[in-house]
Amino acid sequence: MNLLKTKNLPAKIFAKQKLRRASYQSRRAVGTPTEASGLKTTRGYTMIELVLYASLLAVMSVLVVQALISLTRTFGEMKASSALRAGALVGMERMLKEIRFASSVDYAGSMFDSSPGRLTLNSTDEGGAAKTVEFRVATSTLLLIDDGVDKGALTGDAVSVASLVFREATTPKGSLIKIEMTLEDTRLSNPRPATVYGSAVMRGAY
Repeated sequence: MNLLKTKNLPAKIFAKQKLRRASYQSRRAVGTPTEASGLKTTRGYTMIELVLYASLLAVMSVLVVQALISLTRTFGEMKASSALRAGALVGMERMLKEIRFASSVDYAGSMFDSSPGRLTLNSTDEGGAAKTVEFRVATSTLLLIDDGVDKGALTGDAVSVASLVFREATTPKGSLIKIEMTLEDTRLSNPRPATVYGSAVMRGAY
């Protein structure tokens, strides 16, 4: 009897091992619930990652705002510089033109070597009649007075005349009038003054 049990023992062990292999293969075929459904597990963000992302976003926002402010400031400075150049060109060209056409200086109505200066010229109109032409500064604006008539400002609304100086010199060709004018843009909180220079010889001195 014991001999039969001993002979049947290897067969039982073999059957158990076969059963275990079948069970293992069955589990592998079925897989875990997530694997069988084709879903992938995702890991959430940690607090450190959220703080890091928020810090990066804040830094990028500050950089963008600074860039926009810089561009706005640069645009304003360029616009102010353009206005100053336009005001200087119009005012200076008109004064030099009238100096060239003038025959002499009316010293009683002129002020040299100080600011705000005043220049009154003896000239003639298109018909040859005598007249005076005056340049002076009033409320930081360069004005043209043609034979007693105010012709208005020669500089723009946003341009302020900070200084205007006339000087006279003698040259081999005659009397030379020098002009030094400093302009500022009133739209800027911290305006940068621009100084322009010009000179012309009066026609009557040739």
